[in-house]
Amino acid sequence: FYLFNKLKFSKSRSHTILAKNMANIYDTDALRYFLSLTRPETIETEFCLTSFEQTVNNDLIKNLSEWIVDLAQCINDLYDNKCPDGGEITIEHQKFLFQLNTFIKTCSNFYQVDYFSPINIVKNIQYFLSCCQTLKQSRHHDITNAEHRTFIALELTALKYFCMVCYPI
Repeated sequence: FYLFNKLKFSKSRSHTILAKNMANIYDTDALRYFLSLTRPETIETEFCLTSFEQTVNNDLIKNLSEWIVDLAQCINDLYDNKCPDGGEITIEHQKFLFQLNTFIKTCSNFYQVDYFSPINIVKNIQYFLSCCQTLKQSRHHDITNAEHRTFIALELTALKYFCMVCYPI
């Protein structure tokens, strides 16, 4: 069951929240994201407006939007709005490539019929966003130009695959 404020949704008891009303207030992509994270698959789960707003603010605004804006600004300022060729590959780059590959494979598995799980897809999205934040922070450290170009190329690649994984959600 899907709970609302710790009780079962019930239209007859007016204990409900309508998706069309939410869609008039909130972005439908954000609603889909949160519903994918909280929908019941094997156990009872709960829709909570406060949790919805916190998840949207943390995942989609703070982590995703701020990462994209920072990346775009960097590409604009340093690379004339073009993706630079990669340079030196460090251990940190290799670690991120491993995380990206794991993210893609894991999410692909959860899109398969036998293992379909929007909850697990969104949980992997959340984890991968934290990996991207770590990569972004590393880009701001004192590194060589070649290492910086590789960070940018990796982040753009990650963003491309991130979008592909998120599209169905």
